[in-house]
Amino acid sequence: MVQAISDLAMAIDVSVGSARAIAVVAAREHILKSRSFQRATTWVKHFRELGSDRKRTYLAAFPRRFEKTKTLLELARVCLSTRCAQDLVDRYNPVVVLVDDKLYNAISHRRKIAESRVREAHRRILIGLADSLANYARVLLEKQPRRLRGELLRLEK
Repeated sequence: MVQAISDLAMAIDVSVGSARAIAVVAAREHILKSRSFQRATTWVKHFRELGSDRKRTYLAAFPRRFEKTKTLLELARVCLSTRCAQDLVDRYNPVVVLVDDKLYNAISHRRKIAESRVREAHRRILIGLADSLANYARVLLEKQPRRLRGELLRLEK
């Protein structure tokens, strides 16, 4: 196991439809609390809070917006299995892992917190980024699977 990166927070979110995608996003706590991060992520919304028309436009704008935010992140990956997500948790050994309620029992870490219990605004933004990335990957996997690999290579960090 790698030494814990001093203040790394990691969010893991799953998006399930006819396909399943798991997004893992991590950033340092002091970056999450900074004004530059808050300004760069004003566009982030939780996917289930959007109406059906807004979901289409949100997903269309997602790659361009995420590109600008990606520089502030330590890690952004999409996995198709919980094993892959667990491997990233083990490799980066973050201080805290914010896990989607559906995956809570599948991920092991000494300090994991269920998504529904997170109250801090800066951590909710990290969860929103993971949620958006997971939904974007799932929609691509369902509708344009040939485009998925190239898009993920462009978005992942």
